[in-house]
Amino acid sequence: MKIISNKQLVLTSIFLVGLALVINASYIQLKAQLAQVLIASAYAQQITSGRATKPWPWADTRVLGQLEIGDNTDYILADASMRNLAFGPAHMSQTSALGEQGNSVIVGHRDTHFAHLQYVKVGQLIRVKQVQKDTEYRVDEISIVDEFDTGVIDDLTTTSLTLITCYPFNAISPNTRQRFVIRANKVM
Repeated sequence: MKIISNKQLVLTSIFLVGLALVINASYIQLKAQLAQVLIASAYAQQITSGRATKPWPWADTRVLGQLEIGDNTDYILADASMRNLAFGPAHMSQTSALGEQGNSVIVGHRDTHFAHLQYVKVGQLIRVKQVQKDTEYRVDEISIVDEFDTGVIDDLTTTSLTLITCYPFNAISPNTRQRFVIRANKVM
């Protein structure tokens, strides 16, 4: 009978913990991408039928439209909640409706759907496509604010779009105190 040394036990433990972390991170990415496929299908049905369609039977959200930034397209979910954010960017329901006067706010995770926001530049165009209309915005401001700075979601007199995600993008900690904020105004 062979006895396992303490060194072998420690190395095996480290390997298993590392493997579990890799599997967990892969699961989050896979879940986010699979959700976008199901959401895209629901949005296509919504365009065809004219009725809001749930992306999966037990979903407590619906698809509001598409967010196009450069070569990236994400589907926007209604009612930003921690559960909905796991599947895609979501509109904060207490802010103005998409494309309407006021400040429409969309939030998303920096390590999945909103990872590409780090490459957005002032002056870049953003398009929100909905079943009934498309709205184009131009990025006017990019800022980094404290997580408790709620002024970025305040209502405005212009037709604006605000995108918010955690910052910094490559942080190891899941709970950062800063937010990356993109403010864009409707192109007339």
